[in-house]
Amino acid sequence: MKICEVKQGSPEWHQLRLGKPTASVFKEIVTPVNGDLSKSSIKLAHKLLAERFLGYPLDSFTSAAMEAGREGEPKARAWYEFRHDCEVREVGICFTDDGRIGASPDGIAGRGLLEIKCPNPDTHIGYMLNEAGIGAEYRTQIQGQLWICEAEWLESLSYCPPFPPRLVRIERDEDFITSMSFAVRQFADQLDEMEAKLRGLGCLQMVQ
Repeated sequence: MKICEVKQGSPEWHQLRLGKPTASVFKEIVTPVNGDLSKSSIKLAHKLLAERFLGYPLDSFTSAAMEAGREGEPKARAWYEFRHDCEVREVGICFTDDGRIGASPDGIAGRGLLEIKCPNPDTHIGYMLNEAGIGAEYRTQIQGQLWICEAEWLESLSYCPPFPPRLVRIERDEDFITSMSFAVRQFADQLDEMEAKLRGLGCLQMVQ
């Protein structure tokens, strides 16, 4: 694993992940049930290839809800550190050793990870009533982070005052990670092959 110490959401962070599959989009690459390569992943491949040639992200838009979530993260992280009497390490983005696949956890806590969501009140209530917390909805992202960051567990935290926080620990699913990692690496190989083909067609010269 390689760790890049940049601020998440910064121009440097966007540039590092440009045109690369990351855990947040694994849901578009693999099926959430068994982790096999999804037929619909071709759409994501075309998007990432466009980013590689253009040199900028195609979805840099930040909504008001996303901005509010980012503003709430420091308070959620502080609550977690106080509850566990620990220090959470903030990281920008982590990559596999070959640098082709990434993940951006909200924090590293010892042998585990922290994933923070600061949702709207109605969404938070749904997480409170769900035994799996946010784990079921974000399975591919969470297991993807555990794979890339080589972590043993992840604690998902939904934080939305004045409601009580919802904290759930999720363990590694080795069978799912094995299947998913194979499929994502296969997707990364396909991306490189497509890029080589496009270069042969003169795409690089055209966008320059």
